Amino acid sequence: MTHFDEPTLRTIYPTSFASDGFRWHVRAFCFRSLIFKDFVLGRITEVINSSPPPSPIPRDAEWETLIDVVIGPNPTYPPNKRRAIEHDYQMVNGETKLRARKAQLYYLNRRLNLNLKAGDPVNDSQQIVMLRIEEHIPIGEAQQNE
Repeated sequence: MTHFDEPTLRTIYPTSFASDGFRWHVRAFCFRSLIFKDFVLGRITEVINSSPPPSPIPRDAEWETLIDVVIGPNPTYPPNKRRAIEHDYQMVNGETKLRARKAQLYYLNRRLNLNLKAGDPVNDSQQIVMLRIEEHIPIGEAQQNE
C-alpha cells in the first residue's frame, strides 16, 4: 500500500518553472524545509495569499549550475550494437554531452533510464549509460566574470 502525505500548507518563494518531460514543476524555496524544492504544479491545490518572502532567499546553487552529462552506449553491448547507438545519438568517439541544470539531473536520469552514477552497474535494458558528469561554473558567477 502506498502512503501519501496529507496536503500541507507551505510558504514558498517560486523562482522558476521546469518540465521533467511529463509534468511541470515550480522551483521554489520552501520556508518549512529551508531548501529549494520542485513542486508539481498539479499538486498545488490553492494559493492562499501572495506576499513578500518572510526572510531572505538564499542562492539556488543547484539551479544556477549547469552540468554536462556525458553519455555513451552500453559497454556490455557487442561492437555493432554500440556503433548503431553511437550513430543514433550522434556520438563522437563513443560519447556525447547533454547539458542540464544540476537541479534537474534526477529527472534526466529517470527519463533516459541512466545509471545514477558513472561506473554503476548497468543492465541490458539501458542502451545508453552515464559515463561522467562535467560541472560548470554557476550561471551567475560566469556572467559576473564576463
